[in-house]
Amino acid sequence: MSRSLTRPANISSTAPLVLAVLLFAAPAFAAVAHDAWTFGNGAHLLFILGGGCWLLWDSLRGAAPRQARLAGTLALLVPVIAIYLLGRITGIAWLGWIATCAAGLVLVHERYGTAGVARAAIPLALLACMAPPPLALVAPISDGIIAGTGRLAVDLLSLGGMDAAIATPMFYVNQYELQLAEACAGLNTVFTLTICMVLYAYLRHRGDWRQILQLAVFAVPIALLANLLRILLIAGVIVTFGDAWGQGVVHDLAGVTLFAIALLSLIAIDEVLGRVRQ
Repeated sequence: MSRSLTRPANISSTAPLVLAVLLFAAPAFAAVAHDAWTFGNGAHLLFILGGGCWLLWDSLRGAAPRQARLAGTLALLVPVIAIYLLGRITGIAWLGWIATCAAGLVLVHERYGTAGVARAAIPLALLACMAPPPLALVAPISDGIIAGTGRLAVDLLSLGGMDAAIATPMFYVNQYELQLAEACAGLNTVFTLTICMVLYAYLRHRGDWRQILQLAVFAVPIALLANLLRILLIAGVIVTFGDAWGQGVVHDLAGVTLFAIALLSLIAIDEVLGRVRQ
């Protein structure tokens, strides 16, 4: 008589897979954490780790276990392990961490099925964001964002009567020279704002993927607009009050202000869409 590979999903049957994923995750997490603290992003990493783990636990708290198939789970893990090994061999921490999060998704599918995957997708995507992609992948995109945003800022400042020009990454307004850093005007800012807005959409409309996706569509344009407004605001402050005002506290305050404006804009759009749906 042949044995079926289908079995009830219980803690005793899932525990070995959980342990395997934790052992799987340890080296990848260590590499990501080392890079984060080396480049001064340790606090950012801890925020994402804490928030992502809490969201993952909360999203699966009410999920019902299912009948799991071991053969299917092992088949899903094969490409994940291959990507993980590639990341470890090449020293690309991002690949190893992405594979780790994918292994977590396979584990969720093993225990909770497709419904569990739908619940855990965004929390695991948030955890995946702990590791930045390789520079070779993101540099062309980030440089394009900086150049495009800078050119649009030049056009708008010129309309306002200021002498503005750009030679990426340098930005010139009147007699002042600014550097459009990746952290302030590139993909990093857009990505961070987009993640925060998608997270708001997820917390606001849990389980309703249609509404979450509708808001996600608006997240990227809002983040790009916030990027542009930040450049214009800092340029205006420097021209009006001098170079010293555009650095330090005012520079950081501009970032916080534009973050708040971006989030409030998404909330306003959410309210409008809610009334349209009614």
